[in-house]
Amino acid sequence: PRQVVLRDFVEERRDQYDVVLIDCPPNILLGSWSALAAGDGVVVPLQVEEFGALGLKKLNHALQRVRRAINPRLALLGYLITMINKKLSVHEIYEGTLREAFGAAVFTTVIPYLVDYKLAVMAHQPIGLYKPRSQAAKVIAALADELLARDAANKERKEVA
Repeated sequence: PRQVVLRDFVEERRDQYDVVLIDCPPNILLGSWSALAAGDGVVVPLQVEEFGALGLKKLNHALQRVRRAINPRLALLGYLITMINKKLSVHEIYEGTLREAFGAAVFTTVIPYLVDYKLAVMAHQPIGLYKPRSQAAKVIAALADELLARDAANKERKEVA
């Protein structure tokens, strides 16, 4: 099936890389299914708005279906809060609600709404190259550290099981 073409491609090259990141659109179409079939873990970005969390039930159901049908090793690495503006009390409230509902599954690192991200995209550069000393670059470095730690913990759990 088409869903496993990407998985086969990644598997053939798995020993050449420490980590393979596959960025997907926020829907469960063929590209996303293929990425879920190929992945060891999934990070779910959430905007701290009411509509940002509305699709979680549907997404979690889709993850269960992928695990049953084509990729039993797929793990939820966590929920990543994005585009947060700490000056908006409504964002603080939604962040608190998400943390209360999902606990440790929510990444400690949050991605704030910063113009530097948009400028880096316009410059066709990763933020770490575009503005390496910026707050945006520091946040992405912290996210990378946390993501690697969660991935390592996930692999450890699988080895024990």
